[in-house]
Amino acid sequence: MRELAVQLRVNRNTVSRAYVELESDGVIVTNSGAGSRVASEPPQLSVMERRERLKHAVEELRREARRLSVSDKELREAVNRG
Repeated sequence: MRELAVQLRVNRNTVSRAYVELESDGVIVTNSGAGSRVASEPPQLSVMERRERLKHAVEELRREARRLSVSDKELREAVNRG
């Protein structure tokens, strides 16, 4: 963590908090003395968490569409096209 904090030029506590969050989300697995690694299985999200994340992503998409002056109709068409 110390080395990563130096590389990123951030406080070591910031890196430590990020590791705690990543582990809590199931993205990484930490073993005392052996370090951390990316989890072999993707984290399983609850239905509620998936809905919340999707809601957030849709809100971000709508904000970006407004910044680009994209109409609601254009946005719907783009989403339907994939």
